[in-house]
Amino acid sequence: MPCHLILSKLADKCPSAVLAVLDSLVDPLQKTINFKPKQDAVKQEVDRNEDMIRSALRAIASLNRIRCVSFLNLHYAAEEIAVPNLRVS
Repeated sequence: MPCHLILSKLADKCPSAVLAVLDSLVDPLQKTINFKPKQDAVKQEVDRNEDMIRSALRAIASLNRIRCVSFLNLHYAAEEIAVPNLRVS
């Protein structure tokens, strides 16, 4: 969504600013990815939730592309969010 897009753009344009607050980004991204809609949710709510998860994963991929991210910081973030198959380079 818009906040994830802004985060992705910032990661590309100003990675040092993003790295300064990387630890505070983990919890909101984790909550977004792990959110489960109610059993009686309508299709529109389920679709919106799936869009939010995809958007958050795109933002995480942008964070993964930051060259100066230390392996430990990004690995820690990936483990906290529990995203399978997130490559840490």
